Amino acid sequence: MYIDNIFAEIKGKLVEELNQTTLENFDRFNEWLKPNLKIIEQLQEISKINFVSNEVPNINTDIKGAEKVLVEEVNSELDSQEFILKEDLPIDTYPIGHILEFQKKAYGGVIEEMNYPIPEELVRKLHLENGNKVKIIGTKGNFADGKPIYDFVIVDRTNNPNPFLSEVKQGIVSEIAGRLVVTETTSGSIYFDEHPISLYISEKDSKKVEVGDIINGRFYTNNITNSFRVTFKYDTDSVEIKLSDERKKLQHRQNNQAEPTELGNTMMDRLDKTPFLNKRILLVGLRSRINDFKMITDRTDEIDFIHLSGDDHRAKTRAEILKSDIVLLSTQENSHETTQYVSSLCNSNSIPATCTHNTGLFSVLMDAKELIEKQDKQIKGA
Repeated sequence: MYIDNIFAEIKGKLVEELNQTTLENFDRFNEWLKPNLKIIEQLQEISKINFVSNEVPNINTDIKGAEKVLVEEVNSELDSQEFILKEDLPIDTYPIGHILEFQKKAYGGVIEEMNYPIPEELVRKLHLENGNKVKIIGTKGNFADGKPIYDFVIVDRTNNPNPFLSEVKQGIVSEIAGRLVVTETTSGSIYFDEHPISLYISEKDSKKVEVGDIINGRFYTNNITNSFRVTFKYDTDSVEIKLSDERKKLQHRQNNQAEPTELGNTMMDRLDKTPFLNKRILLVGLRSRINDFKMITDRTDEIDFIHLSGDDHRAKTRAEILKSDIVLLSTQENSHETTQYVSSLCNSNSIPATCTHNTGLFSVLMDAKELIEKQDKQIKGA
């Protein structure tokens, strides 16, 4: 009968709608349900009709007539429901057609209004910057978890830099106490707030780079020590490393002049000590040379040089760092814990610091001189 067919059709639609219902779109389902419940109630009433009359009724005619009226009413209700669903279509297709803002992160980025991540490769390819506006124009497949991959175009390239996000171009990967770190770029030391800083490469990124690699990266200035992420690695054969003049001179001295071991004071006599006046220099690490360095510096009044082994008590290390004008962190004979502690303390207290790979006092002091001169230059430029 028509009544059974209509009921079956509504029941089928009810199951279909319920399967597509979530907490987010339940209100729409509820609106769809109300008129259909009314139709079901009417079907119940018709099925209970008892024709009571003195005359023998034409049951087939009466029931079919009632059913015909009901069918027309049901079709009308279904048509109106279909119209309501079409009107709600923009909700179903969000965010397609909407313009949203991109936010750049230490690695990759995100469209936060829809919590949609943008991979670093795409950020670099499209030259996306913080604050750019993108328009979602459709989808192009799905991720492994079934979520849609959205296609978008950039409609506004206004750059609104994140004040806590900083970038490093052509950083040189080195190693301190077994951990990869970036302390300088091809053009010189890395500074923040006029002070040299050390950027530790995360465990995840350390699997992709090695000592000597040239990389780009980003870090958060409110977490300098541990937030650095590698965003790109150069083909080192195609990168022209432009060393500073001071670094070139230092490398020349290191490669062509060996520091005498028996007469360690000889080169010290030729050292221009002017940059070291009124500067307290702290070296942490290289414990095997403490006595050798002390014998030489004790006879050099112009240089205030303090040497810690790296195994000292944290309280002593902290006190010496806070009293120093610059800090040198040796990459030789130093623990990972000490390296991280010293770098973090220097960064948080704006104390100029850099690493040194050298094992001779003259070369170590030349690293200190380079850092002092760069610091003075930064201050004068400000």
